[in-house]
Amino acid sequence: MKTFLFLLTSLYSSLLIGNNLSLQMSRYNDKIISTLYASTHINDTLSVNAELDSTGYLAIGAGYGMMLGQFYVEGYGSYGRADNLDIYDLGVFTTTQITPALAVYFDSSHQWRETKGFPILDLAIFDQKEWKNTLGASYQFTPWMRASYALSYDKLLSGNEDWKAVENDHITYQDISLTFITPWVEPFITYTAGTHRVRPGEPVTKSDSIELGIHLSF
Repeated sequence: MKTFLFLLTSLYSSLLIGNNLSLQMSRYNDKIISTLYASTHINDTLSVNAELDSTGYLAIGAGYGMMLGQFYVEGYGSYGRADNLDIYDLGVFTTTQITPALAVYFDSSHQWRETKGFPILDLAIFDQKEWKNTLGASYQFTPWMRASYALSYDKLLSGNEDWKAVENDHITYQDISLTFITPWVEPFITYTAGTHRVRPGEPVTKSDSIELGIHLSF
């Protein structure tokens, strides 16, 4: 999701209709996870995207966005498949430009996590529903550097009853990003603090994490 939000804010800031590619690496439990994210605009309002990482997680999605007054609003949905999980997301993203340098955004989504295959054997008792929210801001200090901050809150809506009690049934975490801007390539680094899920198919971790990547527009 963090990659998705980064691309949305980048697209809004540039107001370009085109193709976008993001490559990033993150560290989780002493292993490095690499992720490839690609998106393209079919027209002024409709976009499609795909995501693949080195754990085998694959997701495809689509978004429909438009300007409503001073706000850009986009509804989106996606389907992802991890080793033993089917992951569905449905949400709304909105952002507005406060000043030429400052943009704020908010994202709210509902996620369904359905267990599949061995060793779970398609038992619905292990399924989870989660409500995910992010409030953030992006500020461009110079023509070649942009910083952003985001505060996220995720809450389990099901899958945390009685004997299935989950320790982290609600989590809060923060992201701080720094992006270096060039005409075609935008290298970035993101530091995440707090209990969070590094990748959609992975369990939550209390360890801070760092992501390194590049964003391409063409």
